[in-house]
Amino acid sequence: MEVVEYKESDTLSNLGEDLKAIENQGDVEHAAGLNEAREAVVATTRGVRESVYQFAASLDCYREFIKPERTWTTVLDRIARAQGCSAMTLHRMLKNYTDAKRKLPQMVINAMIELRIEPTDRKNRSVVEMAAQAPEPATREEAVATVKMAHAKVVAMKRTAKAETGPVKPGSLDDFTLRIVRMFESRYRSCPPSSRDDEVRYVLERVVNNLRANVRELHIYSRADQVRKPAAAKGKI
Repeated sequence: MEVVEYKESDTLSNLGEDLKAIENQGDVEHAAGLNEAREAVVATTRGVRESVYQFAASLDCYREFIKPERTWTTVLDRIARAQGCSAMTLHRMLKNYTDAKRKLPQMVINAMIELRIEPTDRKNRSVVEMAAQAPEPATREEAVATVKMAHAKVVAMKRTAKAETGPVKPGSLDDFTLRIVRMFESRYRSCPPSSRDDEVRYVLERVVNNLRANVRELHIYSRADQVRKPAAAKGKI
């Protein structure tokens, strides 16, 4: 998590009482389990460096009790200040958590945690995607093997991509292209296989039509380094 400055009064020791006060001011229904969910958030906030996944899980559970969106925003801001990060960081962490829960069996998630490959970390999203494509494991050993294989494939893909592209000059056409490719890759891997190609086609057609560019066809090569760079651009954009 990115570390930011926060007020001295925003300490973990007051977090539970502050959250309770926010609940009382935000039309939160005091249903059974609310106190336990709040206490779990406080406890995992203290131990977040040991288990980010458990911290995200407690936040997700607590979220079920905080129905008003405005109240949840205030709650998340307060927790973020106590943790020393931004609320947006927590939003992203929760999204990565829910994505991992949706795509992976709990046994595989446990294996990732065991191997210290944090499922809620942005840098491990590719591992989550790769592991999700494997058959569901029946044992802990199979789950560990699935995660190790997924991680190895992701590392190999990154090495291949780096070797193919070589050094990139900031501000060059290649630099711009790599940034766009990373954005596409992140979106592409998070989409269901049935709609991936349609989404890529949609984005490309919107770009071409919006710019009124006369691009009539796209070639699909076996490797990224086979794509021809336009001579007129001279590497700049």
